[in-house]
Parts: sequence; structure tokens; C-alpha cells
Amino acid sequence: MQFTQTPSDYAPLGGPLVYAFSDAAPRTFDLSVVDLNLEAPVGAKRFCDLSAGTFDAAPYLRRRVSFRPEPGVTGFVVPWDRTVPAVVEIDGIRTPARNFLPRDTAVAAPALLTTVPRQRLVVRGACEEFTLLTDTPATATVEAFRDGETVATGYTASRAGLVLFRLDTADFPEADILTVQFDRFSRVVCQIAAPFGDGCRLAWRSSAGSLEHYTFPVVKEERVETQRTRLQTETGCVAGDVRSWRLLTLLSAYEPAQMLAALAGILSSPQVWLVAEGAYTPVEPMTDAAGIRRHGTLRNLELQIRMPCN
Repeated sequence: MQFTQTPSDYAPLGGPLVYAFSDAAPRTFDLSVVDLNLEAPVGAKRFCDLSAGTFDAAPYLRRRVSFRPEPGVTGFVVPWDRTVPAVVEIDGIRTPARNFLPRDTAVAAPALLTTVPRQRLVVRGACEEFTLLTDTPATATVEAFRDGETVATGYTASRAGLVLFRLDTADFPEADILTVQFDRFSRVVCQIAAPFGDGCRLAWRSSAGSLEHYTFPVVKEERVETQRTRLQTETGCVAGDVRSWRLLTLLSAYEPAQMLAALAGILSSPQVWLVAEGAYTPVEPMTDAAGIRRHGTLRNLELQIRMPCN
């Protein structure tokens, strides 16, 4: 028995991940998909009375994606939760290990994985995170601009492949503008703004396979909803469970269409967090539609999120 086709390393989970196998004569094949983070099977399939077959592992592995973001100082980080490493096994024979990206389309290294424009406004004291796919260990140069002076700081990743670069603006307290140059393939410009008194910062998993951040400057409304469950008995109603949610309605700044399109990705993102005091709290988007362009007018995005009350 041999494998005749395997997906490429860093193939996207949004498309098919096709494995093909064959043998000299028809027989039964018991195939399993192994998540290398768990070293355990996460799916299995039996093929009967055939000498060759194909198998798409993507549906089994998409559900294994779960980001667990955390803050950190400025520098490169090797992520353990941003890919799904896996093999397919038949009769004890394993394919080469592959890392799969939680994104919709294929991407070639070197690349910055993002849906947000490369010129962005960042609140002073907030953290940004950049997701890179590289074929050699990446370098980053952060330039801090203040009153006509520039201070540059260099960083080098410990490995090639998928890496994160975290930018903590608190590490550059006097800067008005921060630029990050990744080797020669990408550059991000961050305009530093004073904190919004009523702002709300969100993070979300994007369709590019990255973690994006944005501070909504306005909390339009905050309210609490409660759901009660009552049990009907022979002696009357008895109170059951009581669940309460905190709902926030957020307004973005007036942004160009490209930025509004990126923010609209929050509506369909499988994971969204409220970012406050260095902690990432999961929240649920409750908005179903968002306008991103209207001829002759400026637009902003209104978004409602929900989280359990403490």
C-alpha cells in the first residue's frame, strides 16, 4: 500500500485536502486522520473492495481550529494554536506531517496574512498581532517616530514557517507613528491615537487565518437581557434556570470601504473576543448584516455583541 497524493504543507482548510492511496489488489482499507496536537485520531473511514481511493480530510480537521489569543511584549512568537498539524494513516503507514492553515485560499510564502489594511489606527497602549508565513526566519524592524526623531529596533524569528509578531504600543510610549517592516515583502504603518474614553476593542479570527484587532470608538448602547425557564407543576410554576447576557452596540469610526469590509468579517467570524485589561473574553456577534459602501457618503459599521453576565 502506498499514498500517491498528499496536500502541500500550509494548505488552506477552506478547500479540499485530498489524499490518494493505492494497492496491488482490491481489499479493505481502514483510514484514520490523526491530529498531531493530540496524537489521537479525530476521524476514520473504511473503504471496501477497491485497489485505490481518494479522501478529503478537510471536514475532519476544520473543527480542530481554536485560537487562544494572549497578550505579549513586542517580538516574534511561535504559535501553537494557529495551524492544525495532521497525518493520515492506513495500516500503520503514515503520510508526511502537514500543517494546515485556517484560511479560505492558498498562500505562498513569504506573506503577511491579514484582512485589515496595512495603514491602520491603533490606540496607545493596545497590542497588534501580525501573522506571517515565511520560507526563511523572518526579520522585523520597528521604527518609532516622535517629533522628527526616529528610533529603530530589530527582531528576528527563531524559525521559518508560520510565526506571529506582536506589537505592544506600550513598549514605545512616546511614538506618534510606528512602522513595522517585515524583510522586504510587507510593511505596516500604525498611527498611534489617544485612548477612546468610551471605546471597546475587539479581536476576531479572520478569513485569512489571522487574529485581527480594532477599537470601536463608540459604545452606542449597553443593555442586559435575561431569560428565565419555569417549570409547570401540579402546585403551580416553579422557577428554573435564569440566564443573563450583556449586549453592547458598537459604532466604528468612519472608515474606507476596505477597512469596513475587514470589520464586516466579524459578523461571520467563528471566534470573537472583547479585549480589555490584557484579557481576551469570548463574545458572540449578534448582527446579521452590515453596509460597507454607499455612493457619495461616508460609512461606519454598527455591530452588536453579546456575552454572559458575570
